Amino acid sequence: MPRGKKSEPFGFEIVEEVATLQEFQGSDWNIELNKVAWGGNPPVIDIRRWNRGGEEIKCGKGITLSDEACEILAISLLEMGYGDTKSIAKIYNARKGKKIKRLITSGYRIIFYIHYFF
Repeated sequence: MPRGKKSEPFGFEIVEEVATLQEFQGSDWNIELNKVAWGGNPPVIDIRRWNRGGEEIKCGKGITLSDEACEILAISLLEMGYGDTKSIAKIYNARKGKKIKRLITSGYRIIFYIHYFF
């Protein structure tokens, strides 16, 4: 017998569609990278399976990442050799006008927190 109260559906809003990471042939489900506001909260980076095949968008299992976790993931992937060097250089050069807000060292890893100027 289930315990607890039945709650209202937990709402979400896809604020920004960033990228489709993987498409599955013969299925309406894709793994996507998006900025999603869950339950009316501020948007977060989200990696999850989404089904956009019907009238209603359905979400599957996935993860949400804090800004700090996104920085660590990006640096870790670069350290592992992922990413095309020319594409990375182009994006890096486009970020002019931004400066390093603070630098934290953790063991052998250096994590840069970027402050955006508007």
